[in-house]
Amino acid sequence: MRLWICWATLTMLCEKLGATICKPAVDDQCCSGYKWNNSSGRCETCPLGYNGPQCAYPCPQPYYGENCLYKCNCTEEHCDFVFGCKPTSIANKDTVQTIKKSGQIGAKNFSEEGHTEGTTDVNPSSPISMSSDSMVVYITIALISVCVVFLLIYGASYFLNNFFLRKQTINSALNVGVEESVYSHYEEVNLTHI
Repeated sequence: MRLWICWATLTMLCEKLGATICKPAVDDQCCSGYKWNNSSGRCETCPLGYNGPQCAYPCPQPYYGENCLYKCNCTEEHCDFVFGCKPTSIANKDTVQTIKKSGQIGAKNFSEEGHTEGTTDVNPSSPISMSSDSMVVYITIALISVCVVFLLIYGASYFLNNFFLRKQTINSALNVGVEESVYSHYEEVNLTHI
């Protein structure tokens, strides 16, 4: 009975949470972070610097790039929501030097004045905002994991309870009259022929 209640609760929980998970390509609607492409007839990822339903929102400050996963390591006025930190302009410079350091990738951009140079921080340990869809998936997985653990504990306790109950029954059947003295059988033997 308890197992059935656990199963019913888990099923209802999964159905409720599953209703909020995005189902792409249904009625030309795409998940957050994707946009419907009429020419290809399918959902495609948002262009750099955009996110949200139908790629309607630019990345909020200080985030930028694909799915707004990267964080600018510069002031807000120098942070571009598409490419990250805007490099400083260098007038009439013939070459562009790319600076490479740990956690930084050199960025080459051109302006009307000439070549520019700078770096953009793409440290993977920067905080990343999570969409509500992925949060629902993580919560669902966590709840299912908890239910599986409880079911395993319930199954193990049920098995051990039945095993020890059966063992106790067998032992009690085998130990009938154990309270008797070991020599009681010899006392019954009549030694009159000696």
